[in-house]
Amino acid sequence: FLTMKLEKIFLLLFAFCVLPADVSFAGEAARAFSNGVRFARAGQTDFAHMEFRAILKDHPRSRFYSPALFAAGEYFFLMGNHAEARAAFQDYAARDPEANSKMIALAFLWKIADIEKDEAAAGQAVREIVNIKQVSLVFRKSQEYQYLSPMNQHYLAVVHIDHIDIFVGGKLFVEIPY
Repeated sequence: FLTMKLEKIFLLLFAFCVLPADVSFAGEAARAFSNGVRFARAGQTDFAHMEFRAILKDHPRSRFYSPALFAAGEYFFLMGNHAEARAAFQDYAARDPEANSKMIALAFLWKIADIEKDEAAAGQAVREIVNIKQVSLVFRKSQEYQYLSPMNQHYLAVVHIDHIDIFVGGKLFVEIPY
């Protein structure tokens, strides 16, 4: 009887010590993500990146980790740091997120490989994109997918029978033949 009371007390103490910590961490990650999105919408990409980087550093198990990883990849790409962008987008794509945003991450990987003249990496990115979008276009000539990134970039992917066009903010970013 005494051991059952001790077990219950231990479980209650454990719950009081651990659960509030998880809730507060979740709140911090949500706050950082919200701040990052707000900064991105205001055009303050450096501040947005700092918020997203805090999530990547301090909250690796947060539901905001993957979107923050995508945002970091965007930021590094815009800054011309292709090595960091590649690492972020590869990690993001490996986590198997929503197919539309994964396709955009793979398009970034293709673009980086194209810039660096890395034909093997470009081919790998195309194979992964084609595996995601095994699309049947029987009754139409294309299929469209949209994604709004945490860095407030509007992406549109138009999948055709023989290529994919990716637009950022209405401008053609890449045309990926396959």
